[in-house]
Order: sequence, then structure tokens, then C-alpha cells
Amino acid sequence: MPINREHFLAVAARAMRQVLCNHARDRVAQKRGAGALHVTLDHDDATLAFEADRLLDLDRALDELEREDRLLGRIAECRLFAGMSESETAIALDLPLRTLQRHHAQARARLQEKLGARG
Repeated sequence: MPINREHFLAVAARAMRQVLCNHARDRVAQKRGAGALHVTLDHDDATLAFEADRLLDLDRALDELEREDRLLGRIAECRLFAGMSESETAIALDLPLRTLQRHHAQARARLQEKLGARG
């Protein structure tokens, strides 16, 4: 099967998630010391550290969702990390648009529930 734009974006979503989460993990490690000299964080550094923590929370919630329902996890990943539209995601995952929309609503609700439980 030839790779089309939507399939490429689905693969790119996974790669983008990994890159962003690795960067966030590095940032969190720096925040916690990582053997470096401790300095006072300015506002921008504090904001970035907070955002890194939130991204890692999202990554953990997505991992949980994928373990429970792989399709919901893939849908959320495509929408969140590749910015794919509903129709692009439906094509990439070989789903009817209406089915994708129902599953996407489910994925959003479950992620919000998981993130709310953390927070």
C-alpha cells in the first residue's frame, strides 16, 4: 500500500510525540538538578518547566489510554501531536469520518479524566 499524506502524518505524530517528550524529560531532569549547579529560575524557565511536566503527564495518560484502547490512543496522538484534522485522521486510520468523530470524543473525555485524576 503506498504511503499517502495522512499515513505520513500519523507516523510523524508518533515521532513528534517522542521528540517532545524526550525534550520535556530532559527539561524536568535539569529542573531537578541533573548534577548541575542550582540557580534561580526566571519566569520563562519556570513556565517551560511547568509545560514540560504537563506534557509528560499527557504522555503518561496517552500511554494508559493506548493500553486500554489502542485506537483511541492513536486517534488522540494524531490529533494532538501532528495537528491532523478529523478527516486526515480518519483516512490515516482507515475509519469512516463519523466513527472517527465518536472515537475522538471518547478519547478526549478519557484523557481529560486521566489528567484530572493527576491534578
